[in-house]
Amino acid sequence: MSSPEGPASVSADELRQWLVNRIAEDLSVPPEEINTQRPFAEFGLDSRSAVAMTGELEAVVHREVSPTLVWDHPTIEAVVEHFTKPAE
Repeated sequence: MSSPEGPASVSADELRQWLVNRIAEDLSVPPEEINTQRPFAEFGLDSRSAVAMTGELEAVVHREVSPTLVWDHPTIEAVVEHFTKPAE
C-alpha cells in the first residue's frame, strides 16, 4: 500500500516517462503511441502484469505500492498524480 507521507522522490515527468516506457515495452510499441489518459485496461494490462508493474514501481517511487494501484488509479496520469501530489 502506498504511503500517505507525501509525494514520491521522483518527479511527475520521470514517473510518467517510466510508466509510458514500461507499457510500451509490454505492448512492443513506440512510447509515443502510449496515451497517458487511456485506462490501463485498454492496454490489455491483466492482473499478473499489474502486480509485476507495481512491484517494479516500488523501486521507482521508493515506497510500498498496492497491487490494486492500477484499478484505484486507472490511467498513467492518475498514478502520476497519486504519487506526486502534495500530502493533504
